[in-house]
Amino acid sequence: MEARQAAARRRARRRNRAGASLVGAAAAAGLVWLAAAGPTSVGVTADVVPLSIDNSDADAPSTSLVAGLFALGDAPAHMILVRSSDSAEMLASGMVVRDSYLITSGQAIGGATEVLVSWGSQSSTGVLIGHDEATDIAVIRISADPPSEIDTDGQAVDSGDVITIELTGGAKSKRTVINGMSSTALEDGAPIVGVIELDGRIGEITPGSPAYDESGALVGVTSATMDSAPAAMVPIAVARAVADDIIDGGEANHPRLGVRARTNDDDPSGSLILAVTVDGPASAGGVEIGDVIVAIDETPIDSVDAMVATLRLFEPGDAITVIVERDGAGVLCAVSLDSVADAAA
Repeated sequence: MEARQAAARRRARRRNRAGASLVGAAAAAGLVWLAAAGPTSVGVTADVVPLSIDNSDADAPSTSLVAGLFALGDAPAHMILVRSSDSAEMLASGMVVRDSYLITSGQAIGGATEVLVSWGSQSSTGVLIGHDEATDIAVIRISADPPSEIDTDGQAVDSGDVITIELTGGAKSKRTVINGMSSTALEDGAPIVGVIELDGRIGEITPGSPAYDESGALVGVTSATMDSAPAAMVPIAVARAVADDIIDGGEANHPRLGVRARTNDDDPSGSLILAVTVDGPASAGGVEIGDVIVAIDETPIDSVDAMVATLRLFEPGDAITVIVERDGAGVLCAVSLDSVADAAA
């Protein structure tokens, strides 16, 4: 836990080259190919969809995202709301992380390229700068002077932790972390691996809202999950790193390990390597087919999801220690991560 927190804080401070681990669709179900452009996993726990929230559906159930919880003007003065630019539809919430840029849930705002952003009695037009589908993080640039930046010096959470999410009406939703390294799925079925799963459904929570731990530290950004699926949030260290990449370079800069893997169903638990990219980072570091990754830089790895979530704390060029079990013995592999974008060029 302490190692993850330290890595998350280190990751959050990197402004220019910070990235998140991007995983790609493999040919067979249940495999993760850490060398391509889109994520996949068998551990799908929540479907993420674009949302169009309005107040006209009076018959919607109380747990639905379209319930009458988003009446204009009900939000706390400091809460940033993102609406459709051509109607009063509520799309998401957000937070300013740098200058005039705010982050939110990309799936919640759908294909909108221009939105209306409001806080208290103020409002501004906002333009979508970029959306990283691998993490569901979108960046919007505000045209007017924004409210103060939120402190995003990343904190990590673990299963059992209680977090607080502010609602648009001023109330607060208390949620318990079910899995600190879970996964969720986009509308097209490609999952976001490594989000934090919360108890219950998203219900009254506005996608893109900040989530805080019991000490008041920011820990995540809520994702737009279907009402029938578990609530989820993106770790704040990952969200901030991706946002910085988008602001500085137009897109997220994801590190590449260069393996194809799945969760190992036998002992030891971990990420079973099914293939290694020739001349890739893992290959150069000594990782072999049949190895089971059980730790990365002292962080235990018990699944593919955990491997991806941990890699997201690093960036291209970082040197990491990958511990694998091979023929019943532990082997340390020194790996220097490279970039998905560079590999695809």
